[in-house]
Amino acid sequence: MNESKARAKIKQTRDEVMHAIRRAAISEFSQHGFEGASTQAIAERAGLDLTTVVAAIETSQAASPQVVRNTRRMASDDHAANVVFSGALRLKDVEYAVRFARSLGVASPLGLAAEAIYRRLCAMGYAEINESKVIDACRVEPAG
Repeated sequence: MNESKARAKIKQTRDEVMHAIRRAAISEFSQHGFEGASTQAIAERAGLDLTTVVAAIETSQAASPQVVRNTRRMASDDHAANVVFSGALRLKDVEYAVRFARSLGVASPLGLAAEAIYRRLCAMGYAEINESKVIDACRVEPAG
């Protein structure tokens, strides 16, 4: 197989994976809402393991260094070593954003969902480890 065909096959595979992730995410969000959906559930619904999802994200348009770093940490369950940005710091930033949106009279449902999830992460005792631990807060049912 020549190099251009090999690249086309990789791209096709990545595109198929991303399409499966998008379909699964829409289904997961519509069933559980943004707050109740989890990366793991989306991956499972798409028929993918988390490592495959990470590989797809790393080569997508969403592949910022922070996204890549956090998805790798999520897949390897490595949240305590070399903390880059803690859950407490992320919560602080989300709280600022939500307050700012309110001051402008702008609805921010994703901000509110992120605030609730990061509050849950901190309440679980994970405020000082890497924000990537948020995947575990997403796996827990919100207190009713």
